Amino acid sequence: MSDDNVKTAEDKATELKTEPVVEEKTESAAEEKPVEQAKPAVEEKTDPAAKKKPVKKAKPAVEEKTDPAAKKKPVEKAEPAVEEKKAKPVAKEKKAKASGKKAKADKKEDEVGDDESAKVADPVEEPKVEEPKPIDPPKPQLAAPPAGSQFRATGRRKKSVARVYLTPGNGEITINKRPIENYFFRGIWRYMAVQPMLLTGTRDLFNVNVNVHGGGQTGQAGAVKHAISRALLEFNIDLRAPLKSAGFLTRDARTVERKKYGLAGARKRYQFSKR
Repeated sequence: MSDDNVKTAEDKATELKTEPVVEEKTESAAEEKPVEQAKPAVEEKTDPAAKKKPVKKAKPAVEEKTDPAAKKKPVEKAEPAVEEKKAKPVAKEKKAKASGKKAKADKKEDEVGDDESAKVADPVEEPKVEEPKPIDPPKPQLAAPPAGSQFRATGRRKKSVARVYLTPGNGEITINKRPIENYFFRGIWRYMAVQPMLLTGTRDLFNVNVNVHGGGQTGQAGAVKHAISRALLEFNIDLRAPLKSAGFLTRDARTVERKKYGLAGARKRYQFSKR
């Protein structure tokens, strides 16, 4: 046991001796190493860091962040702004053109109005054109009808039938034993009845006695005209040309169409009801 204790004591002594030596060496090495490595480490770290880091980070940071933002954003906003600015002047130009056209049209209308007013104001300058006069067929020279002669004929119009008797006289006209002024109260009917005699110039050569029935006043006036025209042919055949050209010898066949069975009138139908 004593030997072990001695060994242990010796071992401890040796450990104690060795430990400080190691510590000294390590401390000295630690002191020497940092002194030798500190200078170059500081120089190496400071020089490249000061030179490289600002140069590498400053340039791309400025180029990447500022350039694309400055290029892309203004370009996107600038194009529509330019288009809007261009569109407005185009609309203004269109409006200006339209206003210019309207002004030109107004000027032309004013000029046309001035021309028309000038024309109206100066009708003397316009050349006068004479309207062609209707050429009347030559009237034959008529001799007075022989005394005691009588010329008769029948005329029709619509549903009216007139029998006319022409005798030498001074132009008196009686219809159904009444003067024409009392029978045909409208002037157009009186003129229609006497038209053939006015055309041929025989108004004052004959007295006219008429018997007419059927239809209305218009139809009866047409029937009297037709009958007098036919009676004048009995007096002188040379009157045919003027009477025929005027259409007095043609029987006007226009009449009212008859009513049909099952209809309201000639063509009119009753209202249709499906159910």
